[in-house]
Amino acid sequence: MSIFISYRRSDSSGYAQALYSELARSVGDDRVFMDVDGIHPGEDFSAVIDTTLRDCRVVLVLIGRSWLEAAGVEGGQRRIDNPDDFVRQEIAAALASDRLVIPLLFDGATMPAADELPASIAALSKRNAVAIRHDRFRDDVAYLLKTINKASTALRDPKEAWTAWIATAVVVTIVVIGLIVIAR
Repeated sequence: MSIFISYRRSDSSGYAQALYSELARSVGDDRVFMDVDGIHPGEDFSAVIDTTLRDCRVVLVLIGRSWLEAAGVEGGQRRIDNPDDFVRQEIAAALASDRLVIPLLFDGATMPAADELPASIAALSKRNAVAIRHDRFRDDVAYLLKTINKASTALRDPKEAWTAWIATAVVVTIVVIGLIVIAR
């Protein structure tokens, strides 16, 4: 299962990097995507984001205190209100799919209400959030990982589950044959 980290650099880049490091250490860096580490110079940002979102099973939406009100360059409009905003696009794509979408609240942030969000991502307000506190960061991330692992069985790609079942059956068969040979 791969994990996609969606965040605003102006709001939670430090937390995003710390979270990425903890998750990569726990599940492997090839299973966690963060744009800074996952998009190489010269690559099409939008194409990489789209492909990665299609392949991931969990999307973590990092929300800090200024996430909702972060302003774009044009006239102070909230970035989240711009249909071309990457964070908005990431969340909309994740919510429209069968991904597990978990909002993470940092720095005492609260979940935005549905009427504070564009219609395409208003359903985010109904997702149960996990608070990540700086003084309990590792404990909160450990809880998050337990939540993800628990959900991973339900979210597992059917091909991945079938492959795991076949591998287990092959190992059990080899062990049983080995035991029969030894017993003779």
